[in-house]
Amino acid sequence: MTILCSRMQRLLSLGGALVLFASGCGKPIEPNPFDGVFVLRTVGGSHVPAVTHVAFATEYWTLADTIVLRGDGSGEWKSRYSRHDLSTGLRDTTRTNSQFSYYLSDSMVRASDITCEPMCQRVPDERDFTVDGEWLTLGSGSSLHRYERITSSVTR
Repeated sequence: MTILCSRMQRLLSLGGALVLFASGCGKPIEPNPFDGVFVLRTVGGSHVPAVTHVAFATEYWTLADTIVLRGDGSGEWKSRYSRHDLSTGLRDTTRTNSQFSYYLSDSMVRASDITCEPMCQRVPDERDFTVDGEWLTLGSGSSLHRYERITSSVTR
């Protein structure tokens, strides 16, 4: 499997179309076609800032969201969101900064080992997303998040 994976990783560097063949390796790929900084543009088809969730008379707004994918398989996720209590009118804003590692899994990019500062609610152990050219996509339907690549080749 190790020889097969390293051969697949070499093939992947020749073109993004070979991503499907490398999906079983579970290791970061270098050079990495996913490397870059992605900025959230839309949530469920609405431009940011956008309401992303409503629960118990509280609206949750995503104000800004950035995902950084590095060639070494590490990543960073910075978010800024607001809670608006519809019954009292009170609003508060929170910033989060998450670190994670990522790898290919079944033709998807899988983020794992997600840590969040300060502690975030509802952060799963793993998140899957796709990268198609200049766009990164997370979620589906009304919670579909589309991020646009603004730079490539990120270093620490």
